[in-house]
Amino acid sequence: MMSTALLVNILSIPVVIVVSACLAVYSWKQRDIAGAKPFFWMILALLFLGICEGALLLARNVVWASFWFDLRFFSLAFAPVLWFLFVFEFTGKKTFSASRHKALLFVIPAITQILIWTNAWHSLWVGSPVGFRPEGLFILVDTSARVAGPWLWVHYAYSYGLVILGLGRIILSAFSQDRRTVGQIVSVAAGAVIMAAAALAPGLGWIPSGGFNPLAPGMALGSMLMFWGIYRYRFLQSSLLNVEERRGAALLIALFMFLTLGIIAAGSSYYRHYEKNYRTEFEHLLASIAELKVSELLQWRKERLADASVLHNNENFAGLVRWVVDSPKNAEANKRLRIWLGQMQKAYSYKNAMFLDAGGRVRLSLREPEHALCAKVFAQIAETRQAGKPILLDFHREDADGAILLAVLSPVFDGERFLGVIVLVIDPHAYLYPMISNWPTPAQTAETLLVRKEGNEVVFLNELKFQKQTALSLRFPLSRKDLPAARAASGTEGVIEGVDYRGVPVVAALKAVPDSPWFMIARMDRQEIYAPIRERFWVMMILVFAFIGAAGGAVLFLWQRQTGLNYRRRAEAARALETSEEKFRKAFMTSPDAIALIRWQDGRVISVNTGFSNVTGCPREEVEGAAIGDLPIWTHADSRTKLLEKLQSAGVVENEEVPLQTAGGEPFYALVSASVLNIDQERHILTIARDITERKQSENALAEAHERLRSFFNANIFGIVVAADSGNILEANDYYLSVIGFSRAEFEAGLIDWRKLTPSQWLDADHRAIDEVRREGACDPYEKQYLRRDGSLVDVLLAVARVPGQDEHLAAFVLDISDRKRIEREMRKLNEELEARVAQRTSELQAKNEELARLNRVFVDRELRMRELKEKIAQLERDHPQ
Repeated sequence: MMSTALLVNILSIPVVIVVSACLAVYSWKQRDIAGAKPFFWMILALLFLGICEGALLLARNVVWASFWFDLRFFSLAFAPVLWFLFVFEFTGKKTFSASRHKALLFVIPAITQILIWTNAWHSLWVGSPVGFRPEGLFILVDTSARVAGPWLWVHYAYSYGLVILGLGRIILSAFSQDRRTVGQIVSVAAGAVIMAAAALAPGLGWIPSGGFNPLAPGMALGSMLMFWGIYRYRFLQSSLLNVEERRGAALLIALFMFLTLGIIAAGSSYYRHYEKNYRTEFEHLLASIAELKVSELLQWRKERLADASVLHNNENFAGLVRWVVDSPKNAEANKRLRIWLGQMQKAYSYKNAMFLDAGGRVRLSLREPEHALCAKVFAQIAETRQAGKPILLDFHREDADGAILLAVLSPVFDGERFLGVIVLVIDPHAYLYPMISNWPTPAQTAETLLVRKEGNEVVFLNELKFQKQTALSLRFPLSRKDLPAARAASGTEGVIEGVDYRGVPVVAALKAVPDSPWFMIARMDRQEIYAPIRERFWVMMILVFAFIGAAGGAVLFLWQRQTGLNYRRRAEAARALETSEEKFRKAFMTSPDAIALIRWQDGRVISVNTGFSNVTGCPREEVEGAAIGDLPIWTHADSRTKLLEKLQSAGVVENEEVPLQTAGGEPFYALVSASVLNIDQERHILTIARDITERKQSENALAEAHERLRSFFNANIFGIVVAADSGNILEANDYYLSVIGFSRAEFEAGLIDWRKLTPSQWLDADHRAIDEVRREGACDPYEKQYLRRDGSLVDVLLAVARVPGQDEHLAAFVLDISDRKRIEREMRKLNEELEARVAQRTSELQAKNEELARLNRVFVDRELRMRELKEKIAQLERDHPQ
């Protein structure tokens, strides 16, 4: 029949899965709210945990059960981190907003996953794994068998540290919230506490073997509380606002909870370790005592058989017995046999010694038997003769009310002739019973029992400590599996728990006595065994509470000291607050911006400043008390609605441009910011509006100027390029790209480096120009060449200037002068050809001139000589007239 605990577990798992699925869907729809995404992933981890719990219950074998059990720790390791992130985002704390900070929180859970699946190599996760036990069609986990490894404690300390910090944070935030918000905080905090406690109890081994496991029911209850928070208090509809920071108190509470958790964990670990070691040592003690008693019994049996061996195969003794048998009336023979048996009886403390002939008649007895010999003795004569060696007759009574005896029977042979049997009668009360009953250590309920199996019953052979006259009379059926004696007679060995013949719970060590029908039981009452453990438990509890009290006292001392400091600070803060309020009032009233305080519930204006009247033209006495939606400042009906929707969803509105109008109908633009305040436990909206009409006009004018500049940029009259010192081109028009031979796609792909466009022979010119730009802000235009995409050169005229406000950015204006340079080169070539022709013609003329000069000289000389000749002739004619 299915147990109640198992039924609760089975019913809890579908509840966890269904409720978690609903929570996941809901939180994903609210994912724009701060904290909703971590909450969504935390709920998914809870859903995954529920699936693993169900798969574990339905596992086909222990291997699969172990797999699903280990897989659950993916949720148990990562859920506390997600809870921590959810709380801090939901309450407006942005400490862990950076991705790298969030990633660091997941390092410990990631290491945990690695160590879980590699535990067989290092045992850092657990020294001994959990056990599993079948119950009907299901497999249940027994966490009491687990021995924690060092990393399991790291996991618990880290995970529950995050849980406690998150709880402290979200609980402290409730002090500054309204009733609805407090309701959702309480619901989610209570759900988290129940889940954490449900996971901690089996993890620390607080559940006994076969006890109720609260994990699945706790998860179901916790998730249902969160589910209640959604539909009752509209959980995750908005994030918490204006959370009051109480870092000192939060740190002290977190410190106390950490110390408490650590003390409890240490005390629990110590107690479990002590209990396990004590139980192991006591089981070893019981097993050792049982082994000792068995050894003593074996030694005793060996000695008794050795006594009989003195008479067996003894020719002298056999001759004496033959004499008695052959001459039964020979007094000398009977006397000698009596002396021999008397010495044997006296030396080894036998109760009686007798000689029975081959027919079973008593020929000699040192003591007259009180009753006739029982049939068992006569039955053993034939067996002894057949065995041919001494045998031990087990516990028996001479008659129904007679004493309990044992006997050693030794056959006497004269060659092949069987003469009879020597019977050495043993009284177990003399030595055997005291030897069995003796317990080697001080104990009140310890006892050793000797039993044997008779048919379907177990028979107690010795006298019991707590029940007299029970030897060979106290019997129990072998079907009593809770009875250690029945288990021993059925062949069980080892240390077990059960109930003894009194019905009292005991711990017993069972061991069979070799070469005999006997079984030894060493047992002690559980109450006496566990008395030191209970004492140690209470001592541990007292120490735990003492340490917790000491930790609480230390924290309380620090708290009181901090409270004293806080009182002084509050007094100072109160004085500062008065000053601040006066400053705020003056700032509120004298601010040129329009400031209004509006009640959230009905939208009534509580207070406005003078700037509000100046900006909107609405008199202050008419605005205060009126509904903000009724004021004639809204140019569009939906402007206020959009602001409220954004304020409700995001919790704050920052620098929202809104078109408004004055009371006289003159339009203007305002930059509006708004946030929610709690004043006297009531929500209000503080709005600040700044008239940005002139700025909007300037922005419009700037936009028009920018558009004109962009038109000029795209006019492609000449090339314009904006580049960084690093060589990266930021902006370039099509004219520039056509000059250097690159396409727009290549430019957008970032393939152009302006430093690589200049041939090496022009680099000095570029450096001089850039140095001049850095000194003067611009450089004179200069000519250079660009290296085009296809490897050709193009002549350009270049002017460079620094971009205003951007020290590292340069703007260059480029004009393609390749045509002009080509014309210049052609004109230069024509001039050179013309000059060459002129020079040639000049040379020819010069040669002709030289020739003419020579001819002239010849003609002139000839003319002069003719003139001289004529003069001489004339002279002669004058001198010598005819």
